[in-house]
Amino acid sequence: MLIEQQEARKVGLEMNIFKTKFMTNQRTNIESINVLGQQVHKMNYYAYLGQEITLKKLIRNLKLTIDYN
Repeated sequence: MLIEQQEARKVGLEMNIFKTKFMTNQRTNIESINVLGQQVHKMNYYAYLGQEITLKKLIRNLKLTIDYN
């Protein structure tokens, strides 16, 4: 991950570790992620444009989209 950050900085991109969060599905056992010695917080859900986003909702919506097509 350090190499990716160095490459991103070359074009002016930086990760704000204090705003960065992550989610996992039930098939993983990842409990924590550290970037440059800072722990990234694990979330069960988050709000985006006033809507609660969860992996269960994303999977359900994806299934509905696939079934519709």
